[in-house]
Amino acid sequence: MALISAYKELILELKMKRMMVYGLVFSSVMGCSNQQVYNAIQENRKVECMKLPVPEYEECMQDYSRPYDEYEQERKKLKQQRY
Repeated sequence: MALISAYKELILELKMKRMMVYGLVFSSVMGCSNQQVYNAIQENRKVECMKLPVPEYEECMQDYSRPYDEYEQERKKLKQQRY
């Protein structure tokens, strides 16, 4: 019974990863903005967080709740520091 449950979980995980890849490819083909791609990736990561126990879930969700504007400012700052 546990083997069947683990198998179903593995299949679900593979399907989610495939959907994420399809989403990223579709987004790039359709010319989505950086913000749309960022938001899609964050949402997929949050879905993965839902599989975790409560204490880990809360920390995981906090890690992936940063608004795009904050991410973009940090990215620009790091980019400037490199050059």
